[in-house]
This record gives sequence, structure tokens and C-alpha cells, in this order.
Amino acid sequence: MDNYTFDFNPKKCNKIYFNELFLLLNTITPEKEKYKRIKKNDILKFNVKCENVFNSCNPDEFFFENKKQVVLGRLVDTIGCFYSCKGHYYSLAIDPYSIFKNDVFIRYLIDKPEIYINNSKKIELEHVFPIRIIMNNTYTIPPYAEKKMGNIKEYTFDTIKDQIAVSKDNLKIINGLPNTSTLKKLITSPLSGNIVSRELCILYYMKLNFYVVINEDKTLKPFILVSKYNLQQIRKLYNKFNKKLPNIQYLFNKKNKTVRNNLYKNKTQKLRKN
Repeated sequence: MDNYTFDFNPKKCNKIYFNELFLLLNTITPEKEKYKRIKKNDILKFNVKCENVFNSCNPDEFFFENKKQVVLGRLVDTIGCFYSCKGHYYSLAIDPYSIFKNDVFIRYLIDKPEIYINNSKKIELEHVFPIRIIMNNTYTIPPYAEKKMGNIKEYTFDTIKDQIAVSKDNLKIINGLPNTSTLKKLITSPLSGNIVSRELCILYYMKLNFYVVINEDKTLKPFILVSKYNLQQIRKLYNKFNKKLPNIQYLFNKKNKTVRNNLYKNKTQKLRKN
């Protein structure tokens, strides 16, 4: 991969909105939701082709326990590249789909990964890096953006299938939100890529750490790793598992929430110097 862009910045996340969203997600019962996976034939109708250099189903040096990582990012990179990877990578493919169910998935994927395959077999995620955000040199991950909500169905319905995509119990809680709630006034912009930005806002407000990996030639690997561990703890874990430590660095400057050194900006893999 020669270039890729990453325009997401946590400063764009609406603090009031996401604080209210977490109150909702901490109130609902995630186990009430059914996460049936989109069938392969329906995936083929999307006509998405994997065009990413990082497209192997095999684990790499960012696996510690031979378990699974959830891959997030644009559709061409997640479903397009990893839908058929059954051993080590898991891509989101909900049927029926709603933004609400997407939110539940992101909020609870680390705590309760077992609920996402039709409430059946428990999935065990890698505990060091349970999430990997895939980058692309064509399809950018944009800043988070919102629009005014016209109807709560924008949050709870599968608009393509025109059917409800939330359990009755959780729908009752959503409908019971006060009319003054921002969750009933705003919704993520439908512009391409903004659902990914919404996911990253949730992960950021979960106080997780975002990491980039710098190659020897100062280019970046085409993904971002997400972990509950800080950098000091990451180093200790590599030592504990007797693994060679890659050049892993924080993506975000924790003091001002900006992307460090303009990483992933201006369509370049080169690490900019201060």
C-alpha cells in the first residue's frame, strides 16, 4: 500500500451525544439482541472486492493467544477481505441491521463477544489487541458528522429491508427516552464512512488505546490496533510472551486528542516529524 487516509479525530465526537449514548447502552440488555450473520450469497450481492494489502486470514505478531480479533473499517476492508476468515478474524455482518445493533456490538464486543454469533458458541477474543481497524488507500475514514434525526426509525430500523432491527425490550427503553434527549434529535450522517467514525467515537469514549505500528522505513502498517492496555503494559506483555516488540506508538495525543504528528493525514504513510 502506497498511501491511505485517516481523517477521524476524537475532537469531532459530540461529547453530550456520546455520554447519553453510553447511558442508554448501559441500560439496555445486550443479550436480548439477535446477531444473525448475513448469508454468503447476500454478501456476494454487495459486489465488494478486497483490494487491501492486509488481507490474510492468518494471524501475525499482534496475536498472543491464537484467538480472534474483530476487524473494523470500511465495508470493502471488513466484509470484503475478512468475511470468510473463520479462524482468527471476525467482521461485522448483521442481518437485519440497525445503527442501534451496531452500537451494542461495539460497546459490548470486548465484554461479551459471545453474543454476536446468534447467541450460540462463545467467541474468545485476543485480550491484548481484540480490535484492529483496517486502513485503505482509497476509502478514507472521515471525521465524525451528524444530522438532525427525522424519525427514531433511523436508529432502530433496517432501512434496506424496512423492518425493525431491535428487540422489543430494548425498543421500549429507546422509545422511553425523553424527547429532550440528543439521541432523539441527532443521528450519524449517512455519508459514506461515518458509521465507522461513530464506532471509533464509542471506542474512544470506552477509554481504549489506539496504536499505530511504524515500520523501519518510517512508513505505517495499514491498520490501527485497539487495546485496553497502555503502552507500558504492552511492552511488558510482549516481554512476558517472549515476543519481539514492534515499534508501536499511540495514535492520539492524549493531552489534546489530536492525531500524533499528523499520522495518516494527507494521504501519506510517512511519519511526519515535528
